[in-house]
Amino acid sequence: MVSRLQYMLTYIAQFYPEVPELKRDGSFGSSTRAAVIEFQSRFGLNPDGVVGASTWNKIYEVYFASKGITPPPPPPTGPTYPGEALRVGSRGEDVRIMQEYLNALSSLFPSIPRVTADGVFGAQTESAVMAFQRQFGMTIDGIIGPSTWAAIVREYNFLPTVPPPEPPPEPGPVFPGTALRVGSRGEDVRIMQTYLNALSSVYPSIPRITADGIFGTQTENAVRAFQRQFGLNPDGIIGVITWNAIVAQYNRLPVSPPPTGPAYPGTPLRVGSRGENVRIMQEYLNALSAVFPSIPRITADGVFGPLTENAVRAFQRQFGLTADGIIGPITWSTIVAQYNAIAVTPPTPPYPGTPLRQGSTGENVRTLQTYINRLAAKFPSVPGVTVDGMFGPATTAAVIAAQRALGLTADGIVGPATWAAIVNNNPAAAHVIVLDPGHGGSDPGAVNGSRLEKNDNLRMGQAVRDLLQAQGQKVIMTRSSDVYVPLSERVSISNNNNAAIFVSLHRNAYTTATANGVETLVQTNSAPINTAYANNVHNEIVSVGVQSNRGVRQGNYQVLRDNRSPAMMVELGFITNEEDNRLFDQNFNEYAAAITRGILKSLN
Repeated sequence: MVSRLQYMLTYIAQFYPEVPELKRDGSFGSSTRAAVIEFQSRFGLNPDGVVGASTWNKIYEVYFASKGITPPPPPPTGPTYPGEALRVGSRGEDVRIMQEYLNALSSLFPSIPRVTADGVFGAQTESAVMAFQRQFGMTIDGIIGPSTWAAIVREYNFLPTVPPPEPPPEPGPVFPGTALRVGSRGEDVRIMQTYLNALSSVYPSIPRITADGIFGTQTENAVRAFQRQFGLNPDGIIGVITWNAIVAQYNRLPVSPPPTGPAYPGTPLRVGSRGENVRIMQEYLNALSAVFPSIPRITADGVFGPLTENAVRAFQRQFGLTADGIIGPITWSTIVAQYNAIAVTPPTPPYPGTPLRQGSTGENVRTLQTYINRLAAKFPSVPGVTVDGMFGPATTAAVIAAQRALGLTADGIVGPATWAAIVNNNPAAAHVIVLDPGHGGSDPGAVNGSRLEKNDNLRMGQAVRDLLQAQGQKVIMTRSSDVYVPLSERVSISNNNNAAIFVSLHRNAYTTATANGVETLVQTNSAPINTAYANNVHNEIVSVGVQSNRGVRQGNYQVLRDNRSPAMMVELGFITNEEDNRLFDQNFNEYAAAITRGILKSLN
């Protein structure tokens, strides 16, 4: 009974995150009692941690409601006890029925071994019966007497009638039919190398390799690292299990918008090539060199000479391509994609052409003052200024302070060097922010008719991402499309990228439509910075207008508990309350802007 309770509560926790997930060990310990209390609190029951009839029936009801089906009728009584005990040496239909029932129970209780359902009660069946009796606190004699028979039938009848939803089949390349290993060559190897390189950006334990279609020792090491990362047999061979796992993990990577930009010209660019396409690639490589110092800067003159060839080779080595110094279709598309990936940060404003000094006015002065104020957040010695487009004494003093802080001649005049130093030291571009739209894929979250929580979460996450990127922030999404991402992977994305802040976006739900309001959650007994950041975000949301303010609360959630970064879970109203839904839709843009303000306030 306890294991079944733990199973149902763990399934319910997918939809109601305040109910913690449980280890299904059949023991009613402190963690199970805490989960029961959270469930009782959530559903208006007496939170005493005791599973009486009312609590059991409510868990049973919510469990099946979460699956979107009507609870089945009370279980049938099942086959009648045959009148005499079954033990080693017994044979017949009654033995076979018990063997089938025990096999079905083994899928939920791994401690019960599977047996051959042949109607012969041998040593294997005896071991399975003893395991069942041990699991359910009965006398362990390996004999199916009246009480053991009744318990097996009862537990079998209470098995979940519908299995938890499985994630949809992973899209992507199909396993080629034979394992890839050292010595393998071809397109299938190149695809796996490309996928492993993409995964290495999120999982640093996986080394980058050259995607050349040749399965050498470097590729073998990368495969072993992947297998260790995801709990597979680290044999360095890509069989069907490893292939499917690589494809699945690649599909769950944070998704970037499809690359846009200039189309491949049709023929490779190499030493001797000239023209606009060469110039575009040179400019793109120069932009990338600001992020990847291994790529040297070159003159963007449209002439493909040895210096451009060296820059192309450096780019190819950086991104695991064949380092031949030629821009073919793969290198072209990769340069464009990587340029697009860094181009979400607005370019720094160009130097206005003439020095700015006391008495200067206009838009360039306003831009300078804006960047001085951002710099002031990084250097306490730099005072903030009024952004009015007037270069007066206060702005002069701030420029001198900035020049001293940045190691420049402190003359109060903004020439090319001072301009570049101030705008390029903008601290607002230094943070990694992880946004986590809750649920996704086969996990819809809370449901109200055709409205699915996972869709609301993703829309809000995308809106906040766009606003943060417009402020020059680096944003990583745990999911950017309708895919299922396990909680452990969401945490890994945050931890592996040393996020400055992690914000999980959700909608709330309750069995009655009257529950309403906005709340923000932090991990119980976490560092004060978590509560401070959560208050910043929560107060900004409340300032937009909410039906009720449920405040900043504590709870125990994996995405918060296992996160090394300041983390919060925002519950943007109840999806089961129509007024909250109306406010969510009506104030959607305002809520996105409020979350953005709260995040930036926390980080600055």
